[in-house]
Amino acid sequence: RKNEEKTLKELLYGLMLPSGNDAAVAIACRVAGSEEEFVKLMNKQAKDLGLKNTSFANPHGLDAENHYTSAYDLAIITAEAMKNDLFREIVSTKNVRVSGNDEVQAKLLKNKNKLLWNLAGCEGVKTGFTDNAKRCFVSSTKRDNMRVICVVLNCGPMFEETARLTNMAFENYKNYNLLGSYTPSNDVKVEKGVKDSVETFSIRHFSFPLTYEEYNKVEYKLNLPSSIEAPVEKEQKLGKIEISLDGKVLFTEDVYATEEVKSTKFFDKIEQIVDYWNL
Repeated sequence: RKNEEKTLKELLYGLMLPSGNDAAVAIACRVAGSEEEFVKLMNKQAKDLGLKNTSFANPHGLDAENHYTSAYDLAIITAEAMKNDLFREIVSTKNVRVSGNDEVQAKLLKNKNKLLWNLAGCEGVKTGFTDNAKRCFVSSTKRDNMRVICVVLNCGPMFEETARLTNMAFENYKNYNLLGSYTPSNDVKVEKGVKDSVETFSIRHFSFPLTYEEYNKVEYKLNLPSSIEAPVEKEQKLGKIEISLDGKVLFTEDVYATEEVKSTKFFDKIEQIVDYWNL
């Protein structure tokens, strides 16, 4: 209502739980000054995410000219949104009470996402309906350290179909740990150093959802020099490791030296200096 005040977080609850289009407009105007300016931000974000089949014309999603998206693009948007702690908190909330005042009663908002109650691991995200799009639903479900995002559009039994597709994904895919954090790698021979070789390691962890058959076809390629001349600095980049499947690179990580290896030339100079002062 006019002059009613809500926090931005309360408006986000009103937007994401009961699909409050009024909340969408209020948020857009507060953040960007107007709906039009907010839509520019939305389209810029879509471009930054590399979306090819999305164009926004309003902040609430009601049918409009040049306002469209695709199932794939919605999945990309959702994957990005789920990186945000507050977003995950809001879309996984089943019920919440927002404040009132002397003129407006406090409101109890209930999430329209029925799967929060009956699909194991469901953590959001959003239902939708317009005359043109019909019943639509984007969901996120997490089990065993793997998140599955499912999008159904123009789908009458949207909750049932989402549950079926999500369970099928978890039955067929597993999030395999393909490279651990700080994983030791092959030694590299050191020429003209106080040590003959140096140990190497990679830093970043990498896991990827695969079927069992795909997991058995994953290939590792380690690119390291056969030797390197001292001096070698600690954590000096020496090469890289590639993880691929069917010729497609899934992940690339640099490989580093675990320690410093001084040159024998350095110690030759030290001995020369010591010998000079002992004359």
